Amino acid sequence: MKHELLRSALTNFGKTLLILVLTIFLSLMLDQIGLQAENLLMIFVVGVLIVILETKSFWFGAGSALICVVAFNYLFTDPKYTLMVNDPNYYASFVIFLIVAFMVSTLTTKLQREIKISRQNEKTALELYRIGSGYLTVSGKDKILRYAQDSLEELTGRSVRIYPSEEIETQSDQSALHWCYENIYICGFGETQFSREKEKYIPIRSAGTRFGVLAIDCAGKDLNSEELLSVNTVLSLVVLAAQREMLSAQQEENRMRIEKEKLKNNLLRSISHDLRTPLTGISASAEFLKESVGTLDNQTQQTLLDGIRDDADWLGNMVENLLNMTRIQDGKLVILKQNEVVDEIIGAAVARVEKRVGSHIIRTVPSEEILLVPMDRQLIVQVLVNLLDNAIRHGGAGSEIELSAKKENDEVRFDVSDNGGGIRQIPISSIFDSFVSGDSEGGDHARGTGLGLSICQSIVRAHGGTIGALNNKNGGATVFFTLPLKDHDDE
Repeated sequence: MKHELLRSALTNFGKTLLILVLTIFLSLMLDQIGLQAENLLMIFVVGVLIVILETKSFWFGAGSALICVVAFNYLFTDPKYTLMVNDPNYYASFVIFLIVAFMVSTLTTKLQREIKISRQNEKTALELYRIGSGYLTVSGKDKILRYAQDSLEELTGRSVRIYPSEEIETQSDQSALHWCYENIYICGFGETQFSREKEKYIPIRSAGTRFGVLAIDCAGKDLNSEELLSVNTVLSLVVLAAQREMLSAQQEENRMRIEKEKLKNNLLRSISHDLRTPLTGISASAEFLKESVGTLDNQTQQTLLDGIRDDADWLGNMVENLLNMTRIQDGKLVILKQNEVVDEIIGAAVARVEKRVGSHIIRTVPSEEILLVPMDRQLIVQVLVNLLDNAIRHGGAGSEIELSAKKENDEVRFDVSDNGGGIRQIPISSIFDSFVSGDSEGGDHARGTGLGLSICQSIVRAHGGTIGALNNKNGGATVFFTLPLKDHDDE
């Protein structure tokens, strides 16, 4: 710092000396052509003004004014080349010259200072505008505080750290940081409390809400008024951004609460009829069997028992889907991946639905090689069961259903296809939405909550895969999904 001041002083001294030499040289030339002394005195005024403009210093201007008076007296007043003055009027001229020079020096220096302050304020305003605009693209409390910390370091040129409230509240000491947070008051360097600290601590707060504390390294030099104003402005932007995040989080929480309430209401409306129908069937069949013990033939009894079993299996599958949907909505769906053989997963899914196949025909296409895929066995089996149930329910009597899996690049693709008429009544893009069902007719065979495909989508995405549907060339629909494939050695 001292070296810089010395270098600046030497530079200004050199400029002043050069300007004075040129001023005196120009005055001597003009004196040779007969210019009057009063006019030569104005040249010295101009020289002093140039010194002030170049050095931006009142003291260099005042010093050059004194030197100009002495030089003018020595070179241009009678008797020349002496410091004596024969004409008393020159004394008045010298005094007026000095007054004018000092006034010009003062006004010019003040003007330059105001210009410097104005430029600095403009620069600060532009920097604060840039910082404020940056908050529009920053989200999350941690990112907001980090952005504010980096901005303040760039703005002040000092080491800055922002302590969030969560970090401070875990401390129980009586440090300056903790005192500032608890008392919501500035402390540290240059303040009454903890004045021996090297850092100044400024609370970040708004309307009783505390967001943290700013610690700024003063390094032996306190913040000036402009720096403190800039810091407080940035902290105000931090508070606004944090409040925006809090409001956004609250709105999102309210939205999720409303969505959950809608989900509950939709679930109640959707399953009320579907639960009543199979339960009524089970109750009626059981009551009929009870009252007709010993009078019914074996075939009739077997038919009634098959109906009870099918309704019970359907209810069990629906309950499983409802439980999975609840876990998904609550964010509690846990994926426990293990390497599983694809053909075994397909066989387990077919075994789960074979009792309700009816007149449909299910064919499985064995994979060309043994495929090991990291997956949650229970959930992927549930996905295949839902897809097979969907094909059975919508495929029409006697339709053929094909279940296959094959390797495609670094994924395994599962296909469930049928030839039962395809997807006609709803857009293909919406079949994976909750409570969307392609059923057009009532009856037990057509019952469905519309949750099966939505749950399939959530489970597949949780595994890092994709799911889709299309109408195939056999006149039916194909629902497919992919799972990332990893070699057994890599596990």
